[in-house]
Amino acid sequence: MRQHLTFQVTHAYHMSHDHGGVACYVKDALQDHSQLVCSYPDQGITMISVHVPGHRKVHIACCYLPHSSSGALLMCSRATAAQLARARDDWYNTLQDAINACSISGDVYVAGDFNARTEQRSEIADLDWDDVHDAGIPIPDPILQYRNQVLALPERRNTDTTLNVWGEA
Repeated sequence: MRQHLTFQVTHAYHMSHDHGGVACYVKDALQDHSQLVCSYPDQGITMISVHVPGHRKVHIACCYLPHSSSGALLMCSRATAAQLARARDDWYNTLQDAINACSISGDVYVAGDFNARTEQRSEIADLDWDDVHDAGIPIPDPILQYRNQVLALPERRNTDTTLNVWGEA
């Protein structure tokens, strides 16, 4: 029998324009264990923490990075490439500051829409795994098994022919 799950919107923020924003949903059973950690509504970033007694605290960053042609980060429709690049860097700096502040007290997970144009690149790059290995960080077997399953999938059939740096961290 399929269990019906219900969720509450814990924090929903709209950016200072007519659309866009971010919302965090928490399962009802975890509602009493969650709280807002920080919020940057004009930038589309909010972070919540979930702490169930007896378990390590988890922080979840819910993010929305507007696409590069929207001008939403600058609240204007006409911006130079340099202004957009600066706004993008500021957005990632804000996210990094929130991650740094929370990572001391628990695990941090980042989720959202980064509006990256990825051309036909793989979901997981082998080079990322090499970097982890070269840094001497042990990779648990379940993660390696997942990696191997993902790499064994047929090549992604993305029809996007554009690659941009807007969504790269």
